[in-house]
Amino acid sequence: MSYGQIRRAQRFSSEDSALDGIRAHGRNNLLEQYAYVESVLGDGRDWVIPEAYTVVDPYVLVFFQWGQRIGITMRDSYPHWSAITDRILAQPAVQRTLQSEGVIIA
Repeated sequence: MSYGQIRRAQRFSSEDSALDGIRAHGRNNLLEQYAYVESVLGDGRDWVIPEAYTVVDPYVLVFFQWGQRIGITMRDSYPHWSAITDRILAQPAVQRTLQSEGVIIA
């Protein structure tokens, strides 16, 4: 929902005067959620689920890219998440998928 508040604030109010406040609230919520993800990933794990690479890893890659899309400096702000992102991006299947979809995650 936080990302929706940022990208589609008009879904939450028909009043133009409220849209900036909705976006700001969504961004604050998202930053709190991203900080939580970073704290969970900060225990030295190689993958989101520590035991193995799972479907959860590409899923968090989506949110990493969404953060970049809205101007969050993901690599500066979330070093543990960035390290896992690099491992995910190194997966051949992920590389093929991103290339076929034309998605760039820096």
